[in-house]
Order: sequence, then C-alpha cells, then structure tokens
Amino acid sequence: MIYTALIRPVLEYGYQVYQVASQTNLNKLERVQLSAARIITGLRSCCPKAIVLYEVDLQPLSMRIRTNSAKYIAKLQSLGSFNRTLKFILQWTSNQRLKKDSPVGVMWKRGLLDFNIEPCIPFSCLTPNTSLDRVSFNDQLLSSAPKHTQHPEMTRQLSLELINNIPSQALVLYTDGSKSD
Repeated sequence: MIYTALIRPVLEYGYQVYQVASQTNLNKLERVQLSAARIITGLRSCCPKAIVLYEVDLQPLSMRIRTNSAKYIAKLQSLGSFNRTLKFILQWTSNQRLKKDSPVGVMWKRGLLDFNIEPCIPFSCLTPNTSLDRVSFNDQLLSSAPKHTQHPEMTRQLSLELINNIPSQALVLYTDGSKSD
C-alpha cells in the first residue's frame, strides 16, 4: 500500500518529539492522514472520519503515536544499560519552569516508563572458548586479485567455479548481503 510505504513514515517520523506539540499542529497531521485515506478510498469529504479510517484499516494518528511511543520505550528498556538514550531517560528530571512538558515527561505521565521488560543482549552469546568443530571457513577467495592485472571476466569465472564446488548441504553465509535467502 502506498500509504504505508510513503505517507505514514513521514507522518510518524519524530513522533517522540512532536507528541508534545499543540493540538492544532497535531490536528493538521491528522488531516493529512485523513486526506490521504480519502484519496485512497475515493470517499468524499462529507464522509465521517471514522468510516474513512475504517475503510483503509487505519488508526487515528494520535493512537498510533501512543502505540509507537510504548514500543519505542519498550525497545529502549529491553536494551538495558547499553543505550545512551535510556540512560538519559532514567536520569531525567522534570523542569517545571518550561511552559510545555518535555517528550520524556509526556511519556512518563502516560505511564510508559513504569513497566519492566526483560533485557536483551545486543551481542553474541558465543564465548571465545566455544568449539566450532563442524564449521570450516573457505578462505580461497581472500587472495588479492588486482583488476588491472587480471581480466575481470576471468576473475568472475574463477569465483563462480569455487562457489559451485561448495557442497549443497553446507550452510553458506554471504557477508556482503548479496543473497539473504
């Protein structure tokens, strides 16, 4: 759907910050979403907002902001002490001299910072002494082959021959991202 690929990311970008914007500005964003939904469905402007959003299976932007904020905080809390943003949020204190609440203050008032989440470990669980007996590394492709001394088609053909000689039951990992299947 074009909406989820192009429009929604633009509307939701930076929601952690602009959730404290004035209601007038938030309503403008809601109207952008609603007009996109009307264009997609072909419904007229006299059609109620709830019906238009139901037809395209969308939530109001204000609800999506709350949901995304909860997901964002949950993600930060799952990272534990490895994340600088979470450290800032945990050390945050309210500044009552400001006219508006800060984004962190709004999340705090909504109760998004109060729940416990099991931390995930963002690094490998293999210890250095873990034995990898059945793993073998083919380093034949690691030799340097300057392009100016060898014909590129010849180098490509040699590489493909090496790749085709890999047994079919072997697990092949491409580190350049060329094949992700």
